[in-house]
Amino acid sequence: WTDAMRWLDTNTPKATRVLASPGHAWRYGTTVRVSARRDVFVEEVKDSAMAMYWRPAALAVSERLRIAADFERLTADTATALARAEGIDVLVTEAQLPLPPLYSNARFRIYALSEGYRLPAPGSGTAPTLPPAAGTGFPAARGRS
Repeated sequence: WTDAMRWLDTNTPKATRVLASPGHAWRYGTTVRVSARRDVFVEEVKDSAMAMYWRPAALAVSERLRIAADFERLTADTATALARAEGIDVLVTEAQLPLPPLYSNARFRIYALSEGYRLPAPGSGTAPTLPPAAGTGFPAARGRS
């Protein structure tokens, strides 16, 4: 996990959105947000804890947890559909899937999910590219009366 997160941190744009197991923090010991410094679709412990302070966030986290509930049975088709719907760029998983590989080690694989997500050739000096933003994320904070 640590090596995969290090790879994400050093080889992907900061704006990369990651899909990982909702339980990755307790399962692997650290979060994508901390160890790879990238946004993650949902992290069940911290997102749930933070969401209890604002109803729109609570509803968004609840929906994301529902969507990602079957993460361990994720297929290439369902991962790609979720990526299109939610603006997710990469998938971190232990599963072997027929998706474009970006990185792998003995346990983890990182796959490209969004069309247009490409890494440069090693040693090219070119920055990785992301497809145009999908405009997803948690609801924006609004003023309260």
